[in-house]
Amino acid sequence: MTTERTTPPAGFDTFAEVRRLEAAGVPEEHGAAMLYAAIAAADARNAELREKMDRDNAELREKMDRDNAELREKMDRDNAELREKMDRDNAELRKDIEITRWKIVAALFLASSFVIAGVKFVLEWPIG
Repeated sequence: MTTERTTPPAGFDTFAEVRRLEAAGVPEEHGAAMLYAAIAAADARNAELREKMDRDNAELREKMDRDNAELREKMDRDNAELREKMDRDNAELRKDIEITRWKIVAALFLASSFVIAGVKFVLEWPIG
């Protein structure tokens, strides 16, 4: 990666800066050389900072990927546990429904037995 630009940054007037240096007593060639050396130094520093930022971003992405993978694994475990609990609860609920169904059948049988016994009792009641 090159650290030198072919042109100075946008909006930077090198001619005006060279003239300012000339006004301070620096010869034009030296002023231009100093100016472009400063631009090259700034570009080099910016390149270093960009590389550091890229490394930091890569590390952050790796950490985020690891954290996301851990969260996915935890979510999968939690979901599996929840499914198992739901299956157990559903099995218990089915068992309770079956028991309730037999209780209703038994209650209907007893009620119909009492009705039949009552009708039979009334029919056998001696009249008169």
